[in-house]
Amino acid sequence: TYTIDRHGLVGGVKKVKDSVIYFGSSSSNPHEGYLANDVVIPQAKSGWSTRHFKIFCEPETQQYFIQDLGEGTGTFLKIDKSSELRCRSMISFGTMHLMLDLSTIPEEAKDGVLIIQIGGETHPGSEKKFSKDQSPITIGRGEIAKMKIKATSLSRIQCKIEYKEGKWWM
Repeated sequence: TYTIDRHGLVGGVKKVKDSVIYFGSSSSNPHEGYLANDVVIPQAKSGWSTRHFKIFCEPETQQYFIQDLGEGTGTFLKIDKSSELRCRSMISFGTMHLMLDLSTIPEEAKDGVLIIQIGGETHPGSEKKFSKDQSPITIGRGEIAKMKIKATSLSRIQCKIEYKEGKWWM
């Protein structure tokens, strides 16, 4: 368990308190001679890159953010409560990826059209559009899912996306 505050990792060895906490498999950068990560994950854990992701605090708003640093297998979060979907949100289920986007076509944008593109082994390149009137959208492999995806790695209902208060939420 780690404790973070607006300055960085509490009790960390990094001397600069820059509001950024790095996570990865390397403790130092041999070329630069500096601490590469505040939290080091053993390389035996597959998929971890040298510098995998960071958590940082935006000083003006005091909000915390997580950012994948583009190496390794990506950074994934388990969501226990509704989360607002933003343009180009990506959701992964095993080897399948859903790219969620908001339509910019004027007549679709005013209707809150959500575009879901499916990538991965099961449905590469397919796309579906949903209007706010079709909310909620259930995604899964079951017969009752509005967006059925034939993949044994999915639950019958994997997730639900709904339009409320002028925004899409998962």
